[in-house]
Amino acid sequence: IGIGYFSGSRYIDGSILFANMFNRALTPVEVTELYNGGVPKQPWLLSQALQDDAVLLLPLNNQTDGNEYLDYSLNGNSASPVNAPTITGDLKTIEATEDPYTQADTLSLDGSTQYLTITDSVDFNLGTAFLFSTFVNIDSLSTDRYLYSQRFDGDNFVAFWIESTGEI
Repeated sequence: IGIGYFSGSRYIDGSILFANMFNRALTPVEVTELYNGGVPKQPWLLSQALQDDAVLLLPLNNQTDGNEYLDYSLNGNSASPVNAPTITGDLKTIEATEDPYTQADTLSLDGSTQYLTITDSVDFNLGTAFLFSTFVNIDSLSTDRYLYSQRFDGDNFVAFWIESTGEI
């Protein structure tokens, strides 16, 4: 599973604040809570219902030890950086009651080799109703840029991308 690329190409050129995935459609109230007026909440500040139904809650401004980004869902789907993406802004110690998204630290990807990888698991066998959410700032759209990709086998995959026209 890749965050910021698809099958060795079309990497994100820009920055990502978080990547979240839920195994069901969210209610309008839950969507409002998640996006919090344009300042998304940290996973541990979400309602218990959202935390329970999350497949992935991945804040990308909270790297644990240089080797992974912790998944705050109940599933432990942590992400590993590939080719040293960097965190822009000032890294700060994150307390459980703080909401560091307001500090605008983001994961910066170079558009050519940097991305995150997550080990595939049954958690990502989603049904027909699910939600993938992210805040992303694209620096260049010279080609389609992939936000999330999962290859099952051969030509079978699921992916979310931004086309060079800006359409999703």
